[in-house]
Amino acid sequence: VLNRNNQMILYLLQKTLGHNAELCEVSVIITEPGAVAQPIHSDGEYVPCNKNSGDNDGNVNVYSSSPKIITLFIALHDILEEGLGGTKFVLKTHHPKCFEPHGRGSNEDGDEEESNGNIDRENSNTWLRPTMELVRERGLTWFPMEAGDTAIMYSTSWHGGGANIDYDKGRKRCLLTVTFVEGPKVVIQPTSTSRGNNSVGASQRRRPVGRTNSPRKK
Repeated sequence: VLNRNNQMILYLLQKTLGHNAELCEVSVIITEPGAVAQPIHSDGEYVPCNKNSGDNDGNVNVYSSSPKIITLFIALHDILEEGLGGTKFVLKTHHPKCFEPHGRGSNEDGDEEESNGNIDRENSNTWLRPTMELVRERGLTWFPMEAGDTAIMYSTSWHGGGANIDYDKGRKRCLLTVTFVEGPKVVIQPTSTSRGNNSVGASQRRRPVGRTNSPRKK
């Protein structure tokens, strides 16, 4: 089913979720003629875990995120016409860095400016839930797919299935969806053993990343 893309998909999954990613869901989406378009939504979101997180509108900032989840949309047949109900995406909405940082405004000439010198872009952006206004501003993108083609989506990306208006031919749109979630994060820590013991199990133990004092490269 994955056709020529399987090695690239494996690489992207491992790079994003790690080598111990876990399969969490397999399903089929069938859109029949007459089906209306889904509201634009996300399957995941950035979840506040800090007393300073979020704002009065319910938007959530970069300080925390839900587990990393990726879904593959695999075309089970050619979906070359938008009227079949292809999934539409709002690009660059999957991460807080896709949105303007806090503290940025406009000057008298309408140009963007930083209101307070240096902005910490890593910790000042806010991931936003989709609204009709924001979707109109950013626009929708649809990808024609041949049988076996795969679209890879991060769970916080804004998206929605389109309407199937293929009344004349009565064709359905069928997608296989496969969802993976990042696995437990562990690192290998050496322990003291006798010089003559060659057993890997005796010389190493697994330890949660959060409890190690070793620095991590980003």
